[in-house]
Amino acid sequence: MKKGTKTILLTAALTLGLAAPAAAANVAVTLPDFPVTLNGTAIDNSYRQYPLLVYKNITYFPMTYYDCRFLGVETEWTQQNGLKIEKSSLTGAYHQQNAAAKNNKTATAQIAAGKITVNGKSIHNGKEEYPLLSYRNVTYFPLTWRFAVDEFGWKYNFSSKTGLVIDAGNAKTSSVNLKDAQIGAEYETFDFAVDQNYLYYQGKQGEIYRRPLNDWSNDKQRKTMMQVPKEDSYWVGYPTIHFQEQAGNVYLRYHSGGASFGGDYLYGVKNGKLGKELIGYSYDEYVDFGDFCVQVAGTMVGGQPTVPMTYLGKDGTTKELGVDGYRYHATTSAYDKKRKQLYVSAANTDRNAKSYLYAVSLADNQLKQLSSNCTSNYEVADDYIYYLSYMKPDGTADANYSQRYLYSIDLKTGKETYIDYAGQSDKDYTVLYAAANSGVYYRNSSTGSFMFYHQATGKRDILNDGFKINLLTAQNGYVIAGFEEHPKSSCRLAVYQSTANGSKQVYGSADVSDKAVVNADGLLVYRLNGSSQLVKVQL
Repeated sequence: MKKGTKTILLTAALTLGLAAPAAAANVAVTLPDFPVTLNGTAIDNSYRQYPLLVYKNITYFPMTYYDCRFLGVETEWTQQNGLKIEKSSLTGAYHQQNAAAKNNKTATAQIAAGKITVNGKSIHNGKEEYPLLSYRNVTYFPLTWRFAVDEFGWKYNFSSKTGLVIDAGNAKTSSVNLKDAQIGAEYETFDFAVDQNYLYYQGKQGEIYRRPLNDWSNDKQRKTMMQVPKEDSYWVGYPTIHFQEQAGNVYLRYHSGGASFGGDYLYGVKNGKLGKELIGYSYDEYVDFGDFCVQVAGTMVGGQPTVPMTYLGKDGTTKELGVDGYRYHATTSAYDKKRKQLYVSAANTDRNAKSYLYAVSLADNQLKQLSSNCTSNYEVADDYIYYLSYMKPDGTADANYSQRYLYSIDLKTGKETYIDYAGQSDKDYTVLYAAANSGVYYRNSSTGSFMFYHQATGKRDILNDGFKINLLTAQNGYVIAGFEEHPKSSCRLAVYQSTANGSKQVYGSADVSDKAVVNADGLLVYRLNGSSQLVKVQL
């Protein structure tokens, strides 16, 4: 680093996948011989595809698509406008992109040419003391004091002991690559869950692992909680474990045997300790509502039994819930503590009977029908139930039973309201929606837009226009939405919270994710799409 000046340089790279500006004269560059830490992550230059460089005794940092978003910066290049670099509220995980060969300590870069703007201000590269460079077809942008501090608001420090330390001031992410996770057994991915202290996932030989969230990259802290037996009859291999968090507790379920004569096994996990077997060799549902749990008879050979649900009190008491002659289903949001009711979908003894929404009184066990439309897919939030049905707003049924329409029920008045057309269940996407305290998030299938319906006003807000949703879930007061990778969609993972006036986005990431969860402390954990890398960030 140059001493005695208020100048510090990093690189900014052009967005990965876009062409770089034209390059001119060659210049000699070297790898830094001091440590570099960015947003708490130590950078290893040894095999890095786009390593940090030093030019004129100044450090340059390459921002590829992922690197720039890791530091809260977005880049765009077009033939007409050249390179645009803007400070952004987006963030992203650190991606270690390595080359096959080890980097040499010295290399040759080029001085970049073309139009360049930073936060809307034109940069004349030929007049800059520290010009932009091009290396391996990626643009490196030198940040003087006016860029690092005045434009991007970064904090930095350099010392002979710690080297260069940069804090971009955006949300800090931390990653772990779970090379020990089981991938490709039944699915080309793996499941995971978190509570307030631990991460849980499945190992390659049927192990159930836990790692402390505050030290999850330390393999010495990994503990084996359980060993799942290997299948050798119906198929050979280890069953895939499915994890779910309910009322702050984690549950793990796996299937053993065939579809007709096999069954599921369910275990609970609390404070990092495996509990007793809750369900053995059956398809029963088990839902934890905090104050109590409910077990629902599952579908077996010959159909689902038409028997009441079982109430399981935390004090050990059990009782029947509901009445004979119905097939029940309950979601994790179904308990209304204020009204002492459980909201369920239920169908009578006729195997072809349709399911409707009912309220089950915990006091007298009475069943009260709530919905006029048939449904088995519903969520409860605050004083409303949101549900999907193939019944159209005019009261007629969709001819193919595949179209889905979104409705709400006001639990104070019993009024049903049609909200919007939500999609077709047999197309290449799942009909997704997520209930929140002040409304419901969903995809409008007619326009493709991601929407928020504000229950109090009936207003429909467009949150992300026209980009396919591949992930939508509500958990612990947050709604997580994941979007497809698309050049025009800079935000690929977003987290929302309800407000009195509607909805607000509390986090945005450039990362594409295929699963994301958030615990009761607001810690978001998500998996990078198609990988074994998990990322965590405090909301």
